[in-house]
Amino acid sequence: MNLQAFFDHIVARSKSWLRATTHRGRLEAEMEAELAHHLDLLTGDLTRAGHSPQEAARRARIALGTQVTHKENMRASLGLRWFDELRADVFYGLRILRKSPGFTSPCHRRQYSHLLYRQEPALRSSQREPSQPVEDRWLA
Repeated sequence: MNLQAFFDHIVARSKSWLRATTHRGRLEAEMEAELAHHLDLLTGDLTRAGHSPQEAARRARIALGTQVTHKENMRASLGLRWFDELRADVFYGLRILRKSPGFTSPCHRRQYSHLLYRQEPALRSSQREPSQPVEDRWLA
C-alpha cells in the first residue's frame, strides 16, 4: 500500500466516523434497513426451499440471531463504541454530581487545589546536606 492509498484510507475512515457520529438517526435507520433486507433474503431462500412462509420467517430469525448483537457489532466496527461509552460515562458523572451538591463542592475544591498551592520538589539525597531533613513544603 503506497502512501497516497494509506492517506485516502485514513481520510475515508475519519469521514465515515464523523458522519456516523453526527447523523446517528440516519445510521440507525440504515442498520435497521440492512438487517431487514438480510432477513427478507433468507426468508425468501427458505420459502423457495419448500418451507411455509411462517416457518421460513421463524427459521430466518433464528438463523440471523438478535438484531441488537448485529447492531452492536456494526457500531464497534465503525469505532462508535468508545464514543458511546464516553458520552454515557460523562452524562452519568454529571447526573450524580447534580444529585449530590454537597459532594460536588469539595470535589471542585480538591480538583483545583493544585492551582492554589505549589509543592516544592523534594531534594534527592545527593543534592541535600546531611543535616537537612527531607520534607515537602507547601507554599501559599
